[in-house]
Amino acid sequence: MPVSDAPIPKDAAAVILLRHHTDPTNPEIFWVKRSTKLAFLGGFYAFPGGGREPHDGEVLVEDCDDQERAAMISCAAREVFEETGTLLARG
Repeated sequence: MPVSDAPIPKDAAAVILLRHHTDPTNPEIFWVKRSTKLAFLGGFYAFPGGGREPHDGEVLVEDCDDQERAAMISCAAREVFEETGTLLARG
């Protein structure tokens, strides 16, 4: 594949959510089944996550002074909510 045809990496986040008070020797986790319509690993199970969107950088993330890290935390929280309906927030 010529260098000009190489895919360009995109920022994305994935989250491994453990059930509260799960047994550390046999943890219970959240995962989602990918749509069978997806070209990449359609129908497989995966941790919730996805690509960073421009507005992810506009969300206030407390106790995080690094703008890039805050945007990725926001991305991860948004993706978990979109895919599982679980809201990762306080207040």
